[in-house]
Amino acid sequence: MLTAWILVVFVAGAVAMMRRAVPALLALPLMAVAILAGTSAFGSGLRYDLVFGSRGVFAEGCLALAPAMIVAILGGVLSHIVQHSGAAERLVKTGAELGGEHPLGIALSVLLVVALLFTTIGGLGAVVMVSMIVLPILGTVGVGPLASAGILLFGISLGGLLNPGNWVLYTETLKLPIATVQRFAMVSFVLTATAAAGFVGIELLRAGAVRSRLNALLAAIGVGVACAALVAALAALRGGAVAPADASAAAGPGRLASLAVLLPGAALVASILWDLRQGRRPARGPSWQTFLIPVVPLVVILVLGMHPVAGFVVGIAYAWLATWRQGSRELLPRALLEGGASVLPAVVLMLGIGLLITTTIGPTTVRAGGLGPAGWPVLEAVQPLFLGVVPESALGYVVGFGLLAPLALYRGPFNLYGLGFGVATILRDATPLTAAAIMGLLMSLGIVQGVSDPTNTQNVWLANELRVDVQAVMLRTLPFAWGVAVLGLVASALMHFGGAA
Repeated sequence: MLTAWILVVFVAGAVAMMRRAVPALLALPLMAVAILAGTSAFGSGLRYDLVFGSRGVFAEGCLALAPAMIVAILGGVLSHIVQHSGAAERLVKTGAELGGEHPLGIALSVLLVVALLFTTIGGLGAVVMVSMIVLPILGTVGVGPLASAGILLFGISLGGLLNPGNWVLYTETLKLPIATVQRFAMVSFVLTATAAAGFVGIELLRAGAVRSRLNALLAAIGVGVACAALVAALAALRGGAVAPADASAAAGPGRLASLAVLLPGAALVASILWDLRQGRRPARGPSWQTFLIPVVPLVVILVLGMHPVAGFVVGIAYAWLATWRQGSRELLPRALLEGGASVLPAVVLMLGIGLLITTTIGPTTVRAGGLGPAGWPVLEAVQPLFLGVVPESALGYVVGFGLLAPLALYRGPFNLYGLGFGVATILRDATPLTAAAIMGLLMSLGIVQGVSDPTNTQNVWLANELRVDVQAVMLRTLPFAWGVAVLGLVASALMHFGGAA
């Protein structure tokens, strides 16, 4: 009876979110409450302290994703500074200029610049701001509305893959080392960038803006190779910056990698402080230092091994100095308040995700007692359902979840901002799948959700702005996003099956 009740709650919650009858940030905590009520009514009952105590479901669930919430708030602050400094506008326009007069060059430049920006910024406000700059540029070179929407959505998802704030959500829910998440995020970035370039080439071929199929193919391959080279360079620097067990053998490369990042950064900050000391006013418009704002948090986290919280604090400090002008003393307090407020919906959503996860797997007092799934009635009820259908082989993993990739749409069970992390914790605790394989599954299918889901606020806004049907945007981008998801599952199977960590 309890198993049937939990299934009803999950299905009803998914349908409610799919039909937009109840927003996800309200549906998730309501589902958690309904599951707890059903467990008490149909199960063996729950002790009061395991639900309402200081280490119960509600107390632990609401704080389960606290580190991810802090990173989201800091990311909102940094995003506010970038948006109000003019750095984003200058980056986009410079990227378009580098593309020349060729539609393919401009479209690919815009794609990569949007990806760079969204490694740091986020939220619908940032999407609107960037779109107001990007859409006219794409329109003037003959890029159609559906292609323009796809370029922006792929760029946003590319940036999200390398956004350290998103990594923390995986580390906190699946209890993985951040290096494991980083490594797979880089692989997904290369795959998605190649598919996005292919999407751009095919769309421009369809519109007649590019007449050579060879050019479109070479562009896709070139973007993929360039992104792979970037990822390889970051990985090499990261490997040199973190000393292995034999510290004496790698101390030299580690120090060199650290100095390669710290010295230029220190020089930039020193030049800014010198200008301030001399009382100089910055030139009209953003200074050249602003180009590095989206890169600084990523570099200090990937190369120097900083925790994302520390990396974002460094990024905020650098952004504030690099955009210093008259009135900047008020900019930082305003960014702290308004930037934090801009991500409040995401923070509330994480609160609901954490509550649903803790409701599913049980509070620490149960897990620390060595009781396992049988110690918590919810996991005990759902475990048989998943054990019979979850693939245990690498081939089954790729084929099975590859066919189920569309379930990431419409707030389905693999949607990261719907039931995704709740289902992931069940898979982790009730099936033989490793946490790393589940992370690869969620990140791979997350591309389908991030690019094509018609319930995303950015998809809806872009469709309205471009006067196209949001379902048409989904149909145009889904084949490419689905292909990336399958390739990501293949990469995940190679990395996380057969004893690989």
